[in-house]
Amino acid sequence: MVLTNPDTATLGPIVWTSLALLLCSYAVSWLLRRSGKPLDLPQVDCRRMTGNKETLQECFEKYAKKDEIFKIRLSHHDIVMLPPKLINEVKNLPEDKVSFSREIYERFNGRWTGVGKISEGFVQTIGRDLTRHTGRVISDMVSEFGDYIMPVELGNSKDWVAFAALPKCLRIVALITGRSFIGLPSSRDERWVQLIISHTRQAFGAGVELWRYPSWIRNIIAPFTKCIRDVRANQKLTEDIVRPRVEERVELLQNLKSGKAKPDDPLQWLMNNTPEKATDIAFQAKQQLGLSLASIHTTGNLLTQCFLDLAAYSEYQQILRKEILEVLEEQGSNNITKQTITKLRKLDSFVREVQRFAPSSLVSVNRLITAPEGITLTNGFHLPHGAFIATPAGQVAMDRDLWEHPTKFDGLRFDKLRSIPGNENKYQFVTTNTEHILFGYGTHACPGRFFASNEIKIVLMYMVLNYDLRLEGGQDRPPNRHMGIQVAPDPTAKVEARKRANDAMLVATKET
Repeated sequence: MVLTNPDTATLGPIVWTSLALLLCSYAVSWLLRRSGKPLDLPQVDCRRMTGNKETLQECFEKYAKKDEIFKIRLSHHDIVMLPPKLINEVKNLPEDKVSFSREIYERFNGRWTGVGKISEGFVQTIGRDLTRHTGRVISDMVSEFGDYIMPVELGNSKDWVAFAALPKCLRIVALITGRSFIGLPSSRDERWVQLIISHTRQAFGAGVELWRYPSWIRNIIAPFTKCIRDVRANQKLTEDIVRPRVEERVELLQNLKSGKAKPDDPLQWLMNNTPEKATDIAFQAKQQLGLSLASIHTTGNLLTQCFLDLAAYSEYQQILRKEILEVLEEQGSNNITKQTITKLRKLDSFVREVQRFAPSSLVSVNRLITAPEGITLTNGFHLPHGAFIATPAGQVAMDRDLWEHPTKFDGLRFDKLRSIPGNENKYQFVTTNTEHILFGYGTHACPGRFFASNEIKIVLMYMVLNYDLRLEGGQDRPPNRHMGIQVAPDPTAKVEARKRANDAMLVATKET
């Protein structure tokens, strides 16, 4: 005989009925989303892991250069590819019509991964406060590299020492970025360094992995997947590390004597810009993770490409070294300021050429159409609500009609272009326009590009002044890896470095 509890005997049918209704609601939602009429456009399949660069180049020549639209199919969604001429029509539209943050949120399943959950305070910190206090941030960068990274991470050996470029560059960027945002001593905590390096890979990877499941069941199964459990574990560890920093700051502010200046650093800016959640540990932890998502791997990948190209095209080491020493001699000191970095035009040109050859993605200016009625372009083409759009940035970077000998690496290409009267600012690394859209374009062009530019240049200044570089074993430059529309350096590629006899210590100058 089976005994039943009369108080719970009816729960079974209720639970199963509720579950059935939930599944039905997700199924209906999925069917409604699938019912939209497919866009009648030429389509190219980019679901392959390799070969997409060449395929996109063909489509760029066939369609985009004639101001025609095409679309690419990825494993999880299609992207409508607008030619640069038409991207001008959407680049500055408000978020309720065309959204940058929503595109990231949807593409990487932000509900579960946290990717794309961008607060207004976060945007203000990156886009306003960091730029306003560039000098102070540069000072921290110079100090971190010269005082800690160079002796601890790179060493002083006069013999050639090999290291894997990508892991080393990711550590360098993690340490410098951490010093700027969470501050010492937390930024050098090995738990923190490993966390902010791994979280980006895990969060973006989880976002892509969840696309394996139909949308109607994704939200049911997501919390039980290993990838989302890993993301949540990262959040918990971040809270553990951030908590004492926030609590210390709150106590300091409470005990601050009248008339004394308040702390003025990125941690404080994040708290000031979100006053209602200034002491919310979980929220501030998410802000810090957001910073790692936005900066660590994109900057680390580009810095790696710079290391590899400096080693492969070794003549640029002496060219850049000479420019740096001339600028330092002209200013009469080894102090590194914003003005010092601005004068290094050859260095700026070199970094931009490296990026031109190896962008982190073959497409840019990614947006999601959020206007309920969609957007109609001037050519009459209608972009419906929910459409993903982008432009072929990687192909613009290699356009033979824009660049002389585009397949030849020329580290001084943009320095020479800037020497033409009227072009002084047009070809800077951080300048965005229809010829340089690798940082995006318009209202949501990457606000952190100025921070990343200074970070990369400071590292390269130290490297060419203090080290000689070469590729391990005299090998050719390792080719980049193409994964869908993403581009990354070979993670196994090694560079050899040796300390120069006539090294130079750069000096951090405190600025406001």
